[in-house]
Amino acid sequence: MTCRLIEACADDEDPAELVKQAARDHIPALPGRQNTSSTSKVVVDIASRSPMPQIIEELKSEDWYRDQIVDHRSFEKKEPQTGMNGSELPF
Repeated sequence: MTCRLIEACADDEDPAELVKQAARDHIPALPGRQNTSSTSKVVVDIASRSPMPQIIEELKSEDWYRDQIVDHRSFEKKEPQTGMNGSELPF
């Protein structure tokens, strides 16, 4: 089975780069901020980040993002489970 994106790409186009550029073009940014640099990255120190419920409430209150979050669910924290896979993954 072949991916339609790969089939639609010209020979000199990189499908992965097209997906990355589409994400950069469509990820919401603060008004007045440009998402033009393909090399710019936003790195947030997780220790200084606000709790997720606060981030969601802040987004919901912004005019430019209003009504884009239509459902929000929280789940209790679970302890991770580890184990061995019985077979190798097909790569």
